Amino acid sequence: MKVVYQFTMSVYQDYECDAAKQDKSFALPCFIETVKQISRAYNQELKWVTGRKMPSFDEYISNVLSTSCLYVNVLSTSCLYVLLSAVVVGMKSVDKETIDWLLSYPKIVVSAAKLGRHLEDLGSHERENKKGQMMTVVDCYMKERGVSKQETLRKFAELVEDGWKDVNTEWFIYNNGEDGYTTPEKSFAPLVIDLFMDAIVL
Repeated sequence: MKVVYQFTMSVYQDYECDAAKQDKSFALPCFIETVKQISRAYNQELKWVTGRKMPSFDEYISNVLSTSCLYVNVLSTSCLYVLLSAVVVGMKSVDKETIDWLLSYPKIVVSAAKLGRHLEDLGSHERENKKGQMMTVVDCYMKERGVSKQETLRKFAELVEDGWKDVNTEWFIYNNGEDGYTTPEKSFAPLVIDLFMDAIVL
């Protein structure tokens, strides 16, 4: 743990200097809170593993969203909040309003994190069970609902499909009376261009 702490502090000090130079100090509290949040979530997972306690499905999902690949990567892969929190100090296009929006846990971020979590667990639960690691969300769901593995996997396929629907619904939001389906050239095309064609200014 000492090594992890020293590494985290070293990274933080580097970002603190860079943030001050770029007038991005507002991102530092986000970085600190993100590291705390992820540390708490991993600590909770450790307690479940060492105590051989099976959390409820809802408890599991609530906790592992913080450690899912997507969540950890967006805010600074099980990598949306830490990465965004960490790199945001080097991105000239990110301002305090962006950070505040991300920290408000918008539905698109939560839905994408859940989607990533379900896909992760579907792909890794058998391997993790063989290694004797912590039971996955698939195991939690099976035990809590008293259903078979096949039924559980079907349910998770539905959850993944619903997750994509939620992400797409949030993506095509109304803005000034328009939406991405009706007027894609005005509302949607600029987002695609920003995402895939325009370089991020560093």
